[in-house]
Amino acid sequence: MLDHPFPFGISQSNQLDAGVLDCGQGHEFVGREFGIADNDDVEGVGEVAGVSVAHGLQAGFYAMPDAKPMMHGTGVGYGALVQLVLQKDARLPEVYSLCKDVGIPVCTADLGLTPENRDRNIQLLIDEVYENRWNIHNVPFKVTRQMLMDAIDELDTYSEKQ
Repeated sequence: MLDHPFPFGISQSNQLDAGVLDCGQGHEFVGREFGIADNDDVEGVGEVAGVSVAHGLQAGFYAMPDAKPMMHGTGVGYGALVQLVLQKDARLPEVYSLCKDVGIPVCTADLGLTPENRDRNIQLLIDEVYENRWNIHNVPFKVTRQMLMDAIDELDTYSEKQ
């Protein structure tokens, strides 16, 4: 397992802009929008074979009519932050900072939601992913609708304090 969830940070952004960065360990980082390894070296942060809370949330973004469109990796980046909050992972500040630096959404306002439409959109998202996205439950603990709502709320509160 890697000691650092983003071993190449944003210093490799030019190579990421080109689409693929070989990290020298036989693994590739794909896409500019989020540099998370596509293997289980970073288990629990982004994806493990495409199965995590982060991907489950991203797959349900279409259910939020007021959210702005975003690339897959951008949505997974936001979802990874929610997952870190959900897991009470100590890496949140570091990953949050990186996401903020490279323009990954770090709060619901960055998703295009307003105070007037936020709660309705987040409820639609949670309803979609909780019922229809098996990967939202692919963590070593039971995930409830309330836990998802609380994690999104906590990430918004965290973002406001930064």
